[in-house]
Amino acid sequence: MVFTVNEEVVVSTVKRMVDSGIEDKVIVKTLEDIGLGENEIRQYLLQVKGVPAQKETSHSQFPDDAQATQELLHTVTHNTLDEHSEKIDSLHQSVSGLHEKIDAISVGPSNQDLASQLALLNQKIFDLEKQVSDLKAMASASKSLLEKILEANRKIVEKL
Repeated sequence: MVFTVNEEVVVSTVKRMVDSGIEDKVIVKTLEDIGLGENEIRQYLLQVKGVPAQKETSHSQFPDDAQATQELLHTVTHNTLDEHSEKIDSLHQSVSGLHEKIDAISVGPSNQDLASQLALLNQKIFDLEKQVSDLKAMASASKSLLEKILEANRKIVEKL
């Protein structure tokens, strides 16, 4: 099935496909499916990848086809490297921003601070246990004393 295609639509579609990272062989197959020939496909790819497409040219204009192909490959490679460089720079800026945010987050107390606070709390607990023990002893002594007073009072009341 052969379709009639608008050059601007094909160029914009191929550009979106290239920008999306779709492989050239997939783009070529898609363009073949809509009925474009090999030369037209090559022209669209060259035009989208930054090399201006030339209308059908004879081989006399390019006496050294290998040199032209090499220059084309060099240009495409250079453009691709520039794009990747920009992406890497953007990624580097994003990572730097994350580092700044991480550094800005207040860090909690260090292990040494926590250890000293734990030792202080243990000492306070030990002191409280000692005070509770002393209070128990005093309460027991008070109880014993009160029991003796009560017993002495009972004996006095019985004698009366």
